[in-house]
Amino acid sequence: MEASRRLSDGDAGVIGAGLPTHCNPAISWRRLNGLPDQHCECRIKVGRVNMSSDIVDQIAKDAEIISLGRAVEWHFYTSPVTGLGGPSAAVEAALRKANIKIVMH
Repeated sequence: MEASRRLSDGDAGVIGAGLPTHCNPAISWRRLNGLPDQHCECRIKVGRVNMSSDIVDQIAKDAEIISLGRAVEWHFYTSPVTGLGGPSAAVEAALRKANIKIVMH
């Protein structure tokens, strides 16, 4: 587990994924995936994403980042294992309500 964590953290450093954003929301630091640019922070999701307490927390943190004047995008990819991808209806509705852009790949 630790070796895979180091590998993913190392890979993340190459593309900027998983690094703390420069924003420090009152809720807590938000680790974002993808390469942040001057105007947008990206979150990468692989497979089907269903509503959970973790997803609720992520959306709340991202909504706070948006309130600080930055855009947030959630990018969804199909899982090569399950063949599933994208947000559930509940997650999609929550993202739209929080003004988080949804990008399907």
